[in-house]
Formats: sequence, C-alpha cells, structure tokens
Amino acid sequence: MTQSNQQHGEEAVIRPATAEDGARIISLFSEGIREGTVAADESIEDLEHLEDTYLASQAGGAFWVAEQAGEVVGMVGVQASDPHTAQIRRLRVSEEFRRRGIGSRLLQHAVDYCRTHGHLKVSLDVLIDRKPAIE
Repeated sequence: MTQSNQQHGEEAVIRPATAEDGARIISLFSEGIREGTVAADESIEDLEHLEDTYLASQAGGAFWVAEQAGEVVGMVGVQASDPHTAQIRRLRVSEEFRRRGIGSRLLQHAVDYCRTHGHLKVSLDVLIDRKPAIE
C-alpha cells in the first residue's frame, strides 16, 4: 500500500455513478469554479440532468465516480455524439485527493469504455494551463 493510501485507509474505487451521487458530483464541479480551473460561465446542465445525459440507456454515455472511504472524490463521463465518436467529459478529482493516480484511473476507465463500445474517435478537452492534467 502506498503512503497516500495508508494516510486515507484505502484505495479509491471506480464505480458507475448513480442519481444519488448528483449532489457530490455538482460539488466537485463547483470546486473547479472556486479554484479557477473551470470557467465560471461553463454550463452545468449535463450534471444537473445526470440521468438523462449519461445514465439512461438511450443517452449513449456513461458516468463514473471515484469513491474513497465512502466519499466521492473524483468523476468522469463519456458522451457519444454518434456510434463511432465520443467525448470524455467532466474529468475531475477533489483537490485533497490529487496526485495519487485517481485521475489517471478514471481516464483509463473512460477510454476502456470507449474502446469496448466501438468509439473510433475519442476526445478530451483540457485547458492548456492545466499542467498537472496534461502531465
């Protein structure tokens, strides 16, 4: 077990998001606005309608959270724009849980989903000044 995992007792588990996670997902998004890593005018509509946007079978997407010690500490979603193209969205890890590989694991989970579902083109937008996200 790594030192960071020892400090918090366990490793984060990646699991499908549920409607019950909605408040914490929106809270993670809001953290980004406060930190200046998310534009204050960026729409939150997809997260307010998580079920319709990501979770419903007809939505053509998926959403996962990283949970550690019963707390949602990260998130990522996939939205399909057509059967062969998808966008990875809302990749975020709570500040106190960063630099522990949670974001990398969430991203890999989303990429694996895209591969399994036949998405040949996958995109992820990252602001150029988000050096930790790019590295």
